[in-house]
Amino acid sequence: MRPVSVRRFTEAPRHALAVGAGGVRDLWVGTDDASGSPWQLQLVELRGPHGRIQLPEGMNQLVVGVSGAQVIVQADSTRPAPLRRDQALLTRASFVDFHRPGIRGIGLSRVLVLSSAASVPAATFEATAVDGPLQVASTTLALVVMRGGVKVGAVAAGRESAIIVGGDAPLNVVATSAQVLSFARPSREA
Repeated sequence: MRPVSVRRFTEAPRHALAVGAGGVRDLWVGTDDASGSPWQLQLVELRGPHGRIQLPEGMNQLVVGVSGAQVIVQADSTRPAPLRRDQALLTRASFVDFHRPGIRGIGLSRVLVLSSAASVPAATFEATAVDGPLQVASTTLALVVMRGGVKVGAVAAGRESAIIVGGDAPLNVVATSAQVLSFARPSREA
């Protein structure tokens, strides 16, 4: 069985955005056991109409809408693109700008950003609503529990938690009325 760790959103230290109101929480910074590639999973919390995060050079970023008002995402000189809950956009920029049209500083929009080395294929993302056994690919890096609960072997995680699993062994995962976001590296056959 591969090692599993759990990080609640509120346990992760909050850092200021590069620009704008809100913050960034590092849920996981580490190396994928199977590929040796660096990975970073961050929760971005946007409070104002505009925010920017600074990202490592030479990385892919998979940006996923989690909750709150829709945001418009723009990376470097790319065209702005809308991002809704449970949708993902891939960028290869050293920064990402977020805009919340019509927001006057009230409320909170959250997005997850999974950064990986540009030298390896970008990670994939899937949102699942499940109650019972959850099929988890051997390529899974992290599960993010948005609602309900998830048990991985003897390790339990509640809502707003990231479960870091990044290995190659199969997992025994059971969900209880859960909304789960799965992040995985592409399979070697892909």
